[in-house]
Amino acid sequence: MCGTCPAQSHITHYTSNGAARLDRIYVTSNLSVQKVGVETVDAGFTYHLVVCLQLNLEAPLLQGGRGLWKMNAKLLEDTTTRSRFQQEWTRWRLQEGKYPDMVTR
Repeated sequence: MCGTCPAQSHITHYTSNGAARLDRIYVTSNLSVQKVGVETVDAGFTYHLVVCLQLNLEAPLLQGGRGLWKMNAKLLEDTTTRSRFQQEWTRWRLQEGKYPDMVTR
């Protein structure tokens, strides 16, 4: 536990056997003083919550490219991958109501 961390810990992984605090973010002491906030949010396709750390950095914003990601369509030809994707998609759809909007899913 660091000096700037809250005294209470947040549960980030749930199973039928219980819950645990598995996810952590480690930062240097220089970065820890830049901390603005920490929160956990639901995430699709996982049993873990996402741990979000917000830092206040005085640095220029990075300019990225188009930011376009494409899935390799060849993966859909594999029956195991297709089956797993369908299972995860179904599980994700059941969690849909937990998200405030389509972007945060």
